[in-house]
Amino acid sequence: MDYLSPEIANLSLFTKIQDKIAIFAASYLQILWNGSRRVLEDVSQMVITEVRPTIIMKKALLIACSLFLCLASQPVQAQKPHSDLHNEIGVGAGPFSFFGGFIIGTADFFGALGNSLSHRAYSSNYYGLYDVHYYYQINHWCQVGVKFTVEGSRTTIYTDTLRTAVSSINRDLIFTLMPSVRFTYFNRPWVRLYAGADLGVGYLFSHTQDYAKDDPESKGSNFFPAFNVTAFGVNVGKRFYGLFELNAGFDSFVKFGIGARW
Repeated sequence: MDYLSPEIANLSLFTKIQDKIAIFAASYLQILWNGSRRVLEDVSQMVITEVRPTIIMKKALLIACSLFLCLASQPVQAQKPHSDLHNEIGVGAGPFSFFGGFIIGTADFFGALGNSLSHRAYSSNYYGLYDVHYYYQINHWCQVGVKFTVEGSRTTIYTDTLRTAVSSINRDLIFTLMPSVRFTYFNRPWVRLYAGADLGVGYLFSHTQDYAKDDPESKGSNFFPAFNVTAFGVNVGKRFYGLFELNAGFDSFVKFGIGARW
């Protein structure tokens, strides 16, 4: 039997772990695409073609772009971070956020109450929450970045309790753009434990297609302050990683994700 030195054995183990992470990332991306395809279709149909940029949205985008440029131009500090991989980008998904789910859920509740009183059936489908995030590592314990999230639901209302025909379709989408900071309290090459906070702007867009009225379409929108607190987060992996988070705010209260560092 050939003898393997501890260095070669450790390298082989790390290679196997990295292969497993790559396989998990490919599978997760497939699940993420299948789950988010429906909300992406609604976003492209209702928001990109219907919503015109406003002064507030322009300011939010300007702030995010300025933050990104500041992070990208950060000089190398005398005290180097724990890892040489300073930049991090990733995607995540979860069932819903506490506050976004409350906003959409409240609207769905009163809609369901009205339908019950008028003896009409309805069905609600929640898309879930999806996010894209970028972080720059300032030192071994602090990262700053920006996060974009989208979540929503679709409610179909029928003309009667037998669901003979569709009366109307309601869609609600919530977008957030939040500068973010992370504090890492356990930092190792393959495992990181962290907490964080986000603060930015949110946008609620509602669209109703009512087939019983002469003017079948109605739209509504509103801006609001968005925030989030990451009570617990863990990253597993070095150049490619998986993540798990527990959040309170406008990010999914339970979130899984994948990402890459360079």
